[in-house]
Amino acid sequence: MRSTALQCLQLYSPLSCLEGFTELGYYNGSVSQTDSGALCLRWTEFPDYVLQYPGRGLGEHSYCRNPDRESNPWCFFRQTSGAIGWAYCDCHQGAARLVGGTSSGSGRVEVYLNGQWGAVCDSHWTYRDASVICRQLGLGEIGTALQRSRFGSGSGLFHYERLGCRGDESSISQCRSRTFVTGDCSHGNEAGVVCAPPEGSGPPLRLVGGEEDFEGRVEVFHGNRWGSVCDDQWDHRDAEVVCRQLGFGGVAKAWSWAHFGQGSGPIQLDAVRCTGNELFLDQCLHGDWEQHNCDHMEDAGVSCSPYTGTHTYFNHACMHTNKHTFQKQI
Repeated sequence: MRSTALQCLQLYSPLSCLEGFTELGYYNGSVSQTDSGALCLRWTEFPDYVLQYPGRGLGEHSYCRNPDRESNPWCFFRQTSGAIGWAYCDCHQGAARLVGGTSSGSGRVEVYLNGQWGAVCDSHWTYRDASVICRQLGLGEIGTALQRSRFGSGSGLFHYERLGCRGDESSISQCRSRTFVTGDCSHGNEAGVVCAPPEGSGPPLRLVGGEEDFEGRVEVFHGNRWGSVCDDQWDHRDAEVVCRQLGFGGVAKAWSWAHFGQGSGPIQLDAVRCTGNELFLDQCLHGDWEQHNCDHMEDAGVSCSPYTGTHTYFNHACMHTNKHTFQKQI
C-alpha cells in the first residue's frame, strides 16, 4: 500500500506563453487553442489584420499571436452560435506531468493537448524523449524510459504515438518528429519515466539490450555520458546491488561476456566488488573511473526479479516505500 503519512506533489509543468515571446515582445509559439478550449482560426481568414500588422507573425496558420503587443497571446475563434469572437490562449497546451509514481520524479507521462490530459504510447519511447520530459519538469538532464504502463494505466486517451526527440530540447514542444496517435495504442502501452536521482543516491544506472525492462547490460552515467561495466570479478552480489538501486529486490543474476550485447561508450568501471549490502553501485569497492583492462566483449549484465522489489525514495520532501513492478533508479 502507498504510504499515507506523507504525499509527494505530482509535478506539472505548464508551458508558459512567456516561453514563446521574442525580444520585441511578440509571441511566436505554437499554442493554437483558447483558454476555453476553442480551436483558433487561421489568421488568413482575417486579411485586414494581416495587412494592419505586417511582420508580426500572422499568416497561413492558427497559432496564437499578439500583433498588438497584448501581454498574452490571443486568437479569433468560432463561437457555438457561428459568430466570430476572440479570446486569450491556453498556455497549458503542451504541459507535461507525471502520474502514479512513487515520487515526484517518476510516473506515467501525460501531456495536455486540446483541453485534455493524455498519455504517450511506448512503442517508440526512448531515453531521449524521457530526458526531455525530465528537463521540461525541472527534474534534471537524465531520464530513464519505461514501457508497458509501469505506473499504471490512465484514462485510455493517448495524444502521441511518438515524440521523436533528439534529447537536447528544453520541452516536448520542440521535438520536431512528434506524431499523433493513430489508434495502435491501448491500456498497457503508456510510457513512463524515472528522472535523475537526487544528490547522494549514486550515479544513475540503466539496463540496455534486454528483452524485458528488468534485465540488460549495466550502464552507469558518469562524466556526463553513459558507459558499461567490465565483468572482471562480477558476481551475484554486484547484480543484487544494481537491482536494488533500480528498485528491485529478490534474486539477481549476474551475466558476463556481453550477454546483452556490447556497449559503444566508455567502460566506466572495472573490478567492482560489492558485499551485497550496499544501496548504490558506487558504494562498492571498484577501480578508478574509466580505468580498466577490458573491452566491450566483457560488458557486465544483470537479470533482476521484476515483481519483488521494495523501492524507497528519499528526498528533502518525502519518503515512500512501495511494492511495485517498475525498474530504474530515482
